[in-house]
Amino acid sequence: MARILDLVVGHQTQIERFLEGAESGRLASTFIFAGPLGIGKRKVALGLLQALVCETNSRACGQCAACLRIEKEQSESLLLIEPQGTQIKIDQSREVIQFASLKQWGKARGVIIDQAELMNAAAANALLKTLEEPPENTYFFMVTSSLGRLLPTLRSRSQTFRFSPLLNEQVAQLVPAEPWVISAAQGSPGRAQALVDSDLHENQKKWLALLAQGASSSSSLKGVGEVKDIIGSKEEALFLSKTSQYLIRDLMVRCSGQGEYLLGDASQTFRVEEAEALEELWGKSQRLEWDVLGNVDRTLAFENFAMDFGALVSV
Repeated sequence: MARILDLVVGHQTQIERFLEGAESGRLASTFIFAGPLGIGKRKVALGLLQALVCETNSRACGQCAACLRIEKEQSESLLLIEPQGTQIKIDQSREVIQFASLKQWGKARGVIIDQAELMNAAAANALLKTLEEPPENTYFFMVTSSLGRLLPTLRSRSQTFRFSPLLNEQVAQLVPAEPWVISAAQGSPGRAQALVDSDLHENQKKWLALLAQGASSSSSLKGVGEVKDIIGSKEEALFLSKTSQYLIRDLMVRCSGQGEYLLGDASQTFRVEEAEALEELWGKSQRLEWDVLGNVDRTLAFENFAMDFGALVSV
């Protein structure tokens, strides 16, 4: 048994704003929850719907039959719409319309459309009349990571709540992981979990080995092309870009004699003669991360960084 909102980390401003609107009787019927992937927007929507349908408490008790059914996502008061493949299709919009037309059994009911930016034009347009004239005590939550991809006609009929990435310490509450994983997650517990579940540590070892190879005076950098095999996803690439930053930071710690190592003994392989070289490499490591976030050719970006690293560091 659980009150879903008690399981949410962060987003308290948005939650309080919504609950105050509900308690004052000034709540809209259609909402857009916009923010990065994997930060908990869907869970917030589910928790707020639990509060709306609760039989005993305006902020959800987590124990009544209505709350329990929402928690299990098995409630007659909930319709959850998710993409079919790469789209949300018109048949799913018709399902929403039918749900809204049925007799209401509890205090309220809600539709959560996850990844709403994937609604095709036909699906979005089919919903307009229902959103414009919603049945009483029926609420619509459109959860999206790309507000700009929603049709203007949908946005104009909705109240938008903007969600921000979590702090690193908040991500760490939800996903126990090593510091560089938390940092690479960019405030997204979902991304952090995806990183934990992938072959990160093996890929990290391969990347550090490739950097060591590039830094070796006897190496011809032939192995750098292997980087393509370890940056298959954007999340993995972000993780390895953060690994590069932490390596350089550890080298700075070793030069200054102050601070804690983030990568343990990994930096002991490398030698840097001049502090200025580390400052230059730090800037290049940040550029590598920006390139990943900016969807620059990842293989080229990592190969360029490895060659720059090899020119300034020795083993």
